[in-house]
Amino acid sequence: MIGIDELMHKYWNTSFRSIPLSLKNPKSFPDPTKLFEQADGNIPPHFFRGEKTLQRYSCTDKMVKDTLLMDLSATIIIWHVATDICYLPLSTTTTDERVITCKVISDYMMYLVATKPSMVSEEDNFWFDSLSRKLRKELQQSTISLKDEATVYQQFFSEISSEEDESAPSKVILKHAMRIEEVLREMAEKWDIMMSVWLEMMHYAAMRCPHLSHLQALSQGSEILSMYWLLASYNIYENSNIED
Repeated sequence: MIGIDELMHKYWNTSFRSIPLSLKNPKSFPDPTKLFEQADGNIPPHFFRGEKTLQRYSCTDKMVKDTLLMDLSATIIIWHVATDICYLPLSTTTTDERVITCKVISDYMMYLVATKPSMVSEEDNFWFDSLSRKLRKELQQSTISLKDEATVYQQFFSEISSEEDESAPSKVILKHAMRIEEVLREMAEKWDIMMSVWLEMMHYAAMRCPHLSHLQALSQGSEILSMYWLLASYNIYENSNIED
């Protein structure tokens, strides 16, 4: 059972950000009916969490593709770290809507992993708990401010890079995140790919999340993920009625 200390760590540093205009437009999100057209055969679109994006942009790197085969919480953490690696050098200067949108979705999905794991994890939040314990231990011995993301990441990378156990969760996450950044760095459509993967992952998470978790979220003021689930479910239902 989670203790009060763990709860404090989860919620104490919660912050709020405005939703970009691009995300307020329903057309920004994947149309579930079109996702069906992009799927292979009769496989529903919510079986994909970024695979169709990588296929569309001819990204064939095995290590990048492998990140989409892990538990969803691990996939989110890895792509969150990769997004931050790409975003931090631009954080104070960018006005690119794609970059800002990627950062907001990335932070939001990571927020779900940290505070509402039942919506996005099938493994009792093993990946997040393992990573947060290690990071918290390192930060307790440091004077770095948590608001200084660049420095936190720098120390995070330094500590994990020296980790000898290649199977350690923190090592696996960092290794895969850095590989994503390395591969996307060479692609002109880097932010288009990143945003498309996040949108596809949101669709996957929304449609695979247990209905009870959605209902609990809606009863507590709702989550963006649950609102999207309602929208996507309605669109799929309407489309099936038209076809009938």
